[in-house]
Amino acid sequence: MDPIYEQVLNSLSNSLFMTNKPVNLDGIDLNAFLHESMMQAVFPLVYWQIKTLLPENEDVKWKNLLDNSVRNSVQVEYQHGEVHRLMTENNIPYVILKGYASGYYYPETALRAYGDVDFLVRNEDIQRAGEVLLAEGFSPTADDNGNTIHVVYHRYSNEVWEMHRSINGVPAGKCGNEINKMMADIFETAIPISSQVSNYRIPDTFHHGMVLLLHTASHLTSEGVGLRHLCDWSVFVQRVPNFEELFKEKLQKCGLWKFAQMLTLVSSEYLGLPEQSWAGNATAEMKQALIEDILEGGNFGKKNLDRFAQIKYIKNRSDGSVDSKSAARQVLNTIKTKAQKEQKSMFGVVLDYLKMVLRGERKLDDKIVVNGAARRKKLYSELKLFE
Repeated sequence: MDPIYEQVLNSLSNSLFMTNKPVNLDGIDLNAFLHESMMQAVFPLVYWQIKTLLPENEDVKWKNLLDNSVRNSVQVEYQHGEVHRLMTENNIPYVILKGYASGYYYPETALRAYGDVDFLVRNEDIQRAGEVLLAEGFSPTADDNGNTIHVVYHRYSNEVWEMHRSINGVPAGKCGNEINKMMADIFETAIPISSQVSNYRIPDTFHHGMVLLLHTASHLTSEGVGLRHLCDWSVFVQRVPNFEELFKEKLQKCGLWKFAQMLTLVSSEYLGLPEQSWAGNATAEMKQALIEDILEGGNFGKKNLDRFAQIKYIKNRSDGSVDSKSAARQVLNTIKTKAQKEQKSMFGVVLDYLKMVLRGERKLDDKIVVNGAARRKKLYSELKLFE
């Protein structure tokens, strides 16, 4: 493994689980090390462990970045409180997704890197909640057509709120129906959180675990996820002593149990999560392949833009699963699904694509993209997602 990856992982292990793994920056390109921690969205956790190892001229730069990160996390928490105030005052049930819902499980919430504010409301409340946000100075980035998972609102230059009508990653078909039943009471079971900064509501243990799994599976099999997603999962698992009792039967019903096991095994192997007996076993090769795939993509695929082009070769658009078809057959399946959705022939879909290539709006995928997609598809098919 690349020495930079190894030192980043050891730093995270020490921050999250106090494992005392060796961290040595001798011979490490510090700019590359910093870049990697940023691309994986784990900079605060990494800096917490290596700050005493940095030369003085570097420490000033890193400390300034940490100050910016902490300042942002406080601002985001205030925004969570504002979500709570606005929704509560207007009698709109809501729950925070990810963000401080994930931060709740960390040893120190400010050490998690935060981005946008994500919250869920009932679909029937989307319009009314949107009117509340408009009255507060927010603007939608696009008109809501009722078919999107969320509506994005922004205010000032640094406030972005994603108001969800549904949870990202829920597949179509039987597994999706099972998941929707399990998630139906997410508002009623939400947990109120109070801090020195704000009040807000997060999903209870089961619903938060489901949100994490669905979100991670959705992005892993498309553009990719970074280490922050794995950290979110590992600290969550650590805080759920009755995990198997709470999750196993339900996750088996919707094809997410093996995925939960693999994320846990990789967390134990590389992030220091204490071993969980219910996670079973996996080969060293499988665990290594998954961590390398996570590292390669970075947070939401920021490190490797080829991964966006690979999506059509990997998963079934109809139900979000990843089967054992070859990448070539997967493309045919993707074309077929698109043709059915747009009520065109498969030839018509291909012709439209070729026209876009000729106009310079698309480019033909090269061998690197196709081979990368085939490798990822083989890996993900072993996770048995939604089967």
